[in-house]
Amino acid sequence: MTQFKPQFKGKIENFVDQHAKYYVDVFQDMEFKGSKLSFNIPVLFVGSLWFFYRRMYVLGSLLFITPIILLVCLLLLFKSHSFFSEYDSVIVFGVLVAIRLFITSIANYMYWKKFLAYQDGLRSQNNKNVVVGTNSFAPIVACIVFFLLFCWLLSGMMQGMRHT
Repeated sequence: MTQFKPQFKGKIENFVDQHAKYYVDVFQDMEFKGSKLSFNIPVLFVGSLWFFYRRMYVLGSLLFITPIILLVCLLLLFKSHSFFSEYDSVIVFGVLVAIRLFITSIANYMYWKKFLAYQDGLRSQNNKNVVVGTNSFAPIVACIVFFLLFCWLLSGMMQGMRHT
């Protein structure tokens, strides 16, 4: 099996910091075997928060907000159509599980792409202090949007409870 050169492996270890051996192995598979899907256990349990931990703020925000918006849309759809009433919770749960499994399978590939972008940034800037990614404003916007969606959803539920 082909492996990274020690110098490149050191760059990966410096970039990843914690659990570097795991990511070196995964990145080698992606580079030399061409695999794009892998199973990341932490993403399975914490979801989009892992992307924030790994400094992928925009992707983390999108993956945090998308299931919430989808959940609200599905709930509104099921509320307006009575023929789903028996299976609506099963369908919503299945969709959310499928989204989580998809996110779990692409997380390492997205992290690999972030590392490659970071390396390109270092090469083009010739500077070790290049910051690749987004600014820290994105998580704040994501939290505000989540809070507003939650308040909107909660107020809609409270309106429905008053009429029963």
